[in-house]
Amino acid sequence: LLGLFLSNSGFLWIILANRFGPSFLFTSMFGVGLIFLMFYSHKILKERVSIIIYVSAFILTAGTVIIGISNYNQNNLELNEINSELVITCAVVFFFIALVLFVFNKSNRNVIIISMLFGFIAGGLASFDPVLKGLGQSYDNSTGLLPSKTSGWVIFLSSLLYSTSAFLVTQIGFYKGAKATTFVPVFNSVYIILPLLIQFFALPGFRISGMMIFGVILVVIGLVGMKEISNYFR
Repeated sequence: LLGLFLSNSGFLWIILANRFGPSFLFTSMFGVGLIFLMFYSHKILKERVSIIIYVSAFILTAGTVIIGISNYNQNNLELNEINSELVITCAVVFFFIALVLFVFNKSNRNVIIISMLFGFIAGGLASFDPVLKGLGQSYDNSTGLLPSKTSGWVIFLSSLLYSTSAFLVTQIGFYKGAKATTFVPVFNSVYIILPLLIQFFALPGFRISGMMIFGVILVVIGLVGMKEISNYFR
């Protein structure tokens, strides 16, 4: 029951986190979940965890910390200052690109392409979930935990389309034979990087520094290095 509650409580933490700052501030922490999965696999499931995974976990943690430190150099960023039209346009364009990629690769049998492509699509769709929730919460200078205007509610609820689509794409991808060792690192990398890119263009005052880029590179390296542990996601 605890596992069921925790697995379905993610949206609550997204809603709460959005009240403290832009989505990229917490989406960069997404990969840290693999570290807890590593310890769970080793201590509870008694699975063997290699030195490569431990090193990758350290690299992943270092990258996440560096991204967090780099955010302190940002000006006081307010989500209600974001260019909502640009964010919505990006969300719609990505959804249709994902749909086209999905349709044109329905008959693809290459496992590597399926794993990478479906990981990219699912990770991208999932990354718009916190972004759209945050946009809806702050739309028209709203300051509450939930949207206060009808237009804000429409944007907020549209995030469900993206999170549900990401879930379906994930299931279809694994049904088609996607390998978790490739799918999960691609999914997590896109989930972390895409919100940074969106808010770089849409949020006034947001800058991507060299330190942030270095942190992202470390996160991606760490995620790829921990690909062995991702087998437990299947």
